[in-house]
Amino acid sequence: MPQQKLFKPLLRHICVGIPLAMSLSSTTALATMGNLATTYGLLPTDIATAQALSMFNTQASAVYYNPAYLAKDSRGELTSGLMHADHSLKAKSLGGEAPLNRKNDTILNKPSQHVLLGMKTNLSSMSKMEHPLYFGVMIGVEEYGAEMMAFSSETSGQGQYLEYGRQPLFMNFGFGTKVWRGIDVGLSLRTTLHAKAELNASSELDGSTHHESMNVSATPSMKPIAGINIDWGETFCSSNDCWFSGLETAFSYRAKSNTHAVVDSNIIIEGMLPDPGMKLNILTLDSYQPDIISAGVSYSGERWQVAAVAEHQRWSDLEKELKKDTISSPALEASGDREAVKFKDIVIPRLGGRYNLTEHFAVSGGVAYSKSPIDSRSSLDMNFLDGDKLIVGLGLTAEYPKTRFLAFPVRFDVSYQYQNVDKKEFDLYHTGYQAGAVSYETVEAHGDVHVFSGSMTLKF
Repeated sequence: MPQQKLFKPLLRHICVGIPLAMSLSSTTALATMGNLATTYGLLPTDIATAQALSMFNTQASAVYYNPAYLAKDSRGELTSGLMHADHSLKAKSLGGEAPLNRKNDTILNKPSQHVLLGMKTNLSSMSKMEHPLYFGVMIGVEEYGAEMMAFSSETSGQGQYLEYGRQPLFMNFGFGTKVWRGIDVGLSLRTTLHAKAELNASSELDGSTHHESMNVSATPSMKPIAGINIDWGETFCSSNDCWFSGLETAFSYRAKSNTHAVVDSNIIIEGMLPDPGMKLNILTLDSYQPDIISAGVSYSGERWQVAAVAEHQRWSDLEKELKKDTISSPALEASGDREAVKFKDIVIPRLGGRYNLTEHFAVSGGVAYSKSPIDSRSSLDMNFLDGDKLIVGLGLTAEYPKTRFLAFPVRFDVSYQYQNVDKKEFDLYHTGYQAGAVSYETVEAHGDVHVFSGSMTLKF
């Protein structure tokens, strides 16, 4: 018991020190293996079309979904927006040997709220190059700009959802350019932060410390995103219309990435644990994104555009990543009838479209279906929950080429997205109940997510 009283305040000091040193918010976020762009979408067009038109979107969000499309529109732009995702995710008890005394079935109802900033411009105007080179950047900051990276990682007795919750800082920048008639290529980098804290201290048995030293650092981790876009009409019949006109194909690759924190501490307890003392090592992952390969086709007419995308997400690699996570790694253990947590690769089909109602107004919509990447019923201590997801969206765009006060066009977008998490059963295990060999409760995961977004874009 004295050691438990000692370690709790020490760990609190460690965990508090990381966000302070990295200029983060004091509030914490639920741990999640998803991120803003893949879980919901970035700008309203991405959210409204369930990301079906994201690979064919000329806005700044193309820097994440398909950086080659930055070169599709020669105009520069500056975009700002807000996104609010409201969760109502539940775990309904189906009974068990020792079911929890739950007040209600809802286990996640905290919203995710982002301020979004995007920019794209032609860098060739700053140099003597004649060949255009387009630069784009996209940033999303949680809690409407107040929370950049703070998150918590913990075991959960009632279960926790795999991909939802608050999202750490999202940052992406890259380039796109035309290489031949109708063929554009692009390369960008997704930036996440890897934090490390080292704590050395001497302590009394009552928990008071002295001779403390703490070092905290955060380094950026950059993972590549590559894309290519082919406009078949421009390639084969740029001067005259043919049946290729309006047909485009796009391919992109997004490398796996994550945000993580490493804590190393060495504690000396006078009269009990002399030098070198006791070492505590913690590593935890958050905002994991698997390798993603996307292929899409778009066909457009004078007033309309439709697109279909197939997206392959390699979630099976997450098992290797969790082996490094000291908090989540017990979930990889198998014992008796309990299986280790398993993840599977999934393919997400997306279908969306856009129709110009008038010169100034357009509507867009889309649908997608995402299978759950969890391929097991249990995950010891972590108790990850998820389900197959049906995603539908709807959006409205208003663009004004001339305004009273602005010299360039201005565009407004609003969107709504609904995600239905289908029912799926999970067995909950904890090392504190019969050494984790027996499930104490079976639950049924299901719920809804409502996403609202709006943005303003200035063209220049």
